[in-house]
Amino acid sequence: MAGGTWSPTEQKVRPGFYLNFEAAALAAIKPGARGIVACPVKADWGPARAFQEITSEANLLSVYGQDQVEGATAYKTIRMALLGGAKTVLAYRLADSNAAKASITLQDTSGTPVNVIKLETKFETARPFKVTTRINMVDSAKQDLQLYDGTALLHTFTFNSGVNGVDNAIAAINQNAGNEWVTATKLTSGNGVLASVNSQDFTGGNNGIAGLTNADYISAQAKFESRVWNLFTLDGRSEGALQTSFKSWIERLRNDGTGVIGVFGGSNESDADPAQVIYALLVLIMRVLSTLLWVLY
Repeated sequence: MAGGTWSPTEQKVRPGFYLNFEAAALAAIKPGARGIVACPVKADWGPARAFQEITSEANLLSVYGQDQVEGATAYKTIRMALLGGAKTVLAYRLADSNAAKASITLQDTSGTPVNVIKLETKFETARPFKVTTRINMVDSAKQDLQLYDGTALLHTFTFNSGVNGVDNAIAAINQNAGNEWVTATKLTSGNGVLASVNSQDFTGGNNGIAGLTNADYISAQAKFESRVWNLFTLDGRSEGALQTSFKSWIERLRNDGTGVIGVFGGSNESDADPAQVIYALLVLIMRVLSTLLWVLY
């Protein structure tokens, strides 16, 4: 009897009937009617230094995926905002100066191999992408390029080899509507046949999380000022100095006539004190009630 688990983005290798039990759970988290929540986030996938409007968990997974590395906060932060009834979450992925896309260069099979194709991830990431190229097992006039995320097979791109093999490979990758992961760039035509490689790693990728500082968060304030939102929150950062800076920023916006509020967690020390936690919750409730009329739409 068939069994096991699979990812919706993983190409199936076992024949049979598959049931996606996650679909109902994802559909249960729907947009609310409580305004727009804005937040900076850290992620290992998705457009860096850019805004994304998230309205459902399915939308969240398609843009940022689930947290895969230490320090990633996008999935948890945005999901909690959606569960709280936000109509839209306006997320901005922060990334430090080390953020970079991962890439790999493929060669042909000529006597003196030359670089013919460069594969590059669509976003700055540290995901362990790998590639395998081989002759198609059914038709020797074709080749397969298999893309992996670690050990998970994401997709197999099949194309005709030969004189136009490089062009065919690039078209198979870039024109595939289901390809959410990489882009292909032609370096030269070569002999048209890609050299076989087995589970070769992409290199140079960096998600830009490790080097982020409070200054990066504060610099994002100006970007958020250019967008419309109702409530602002941080993605779990609890440094007192950072929260003080954002508190002053929210107060300035309110004094300028922009009806927004900020919701922040306490410091690590205050979170350990039950009395301070209860007081903070009461203050938050009062603030939300006092601004309920304009937060609603």
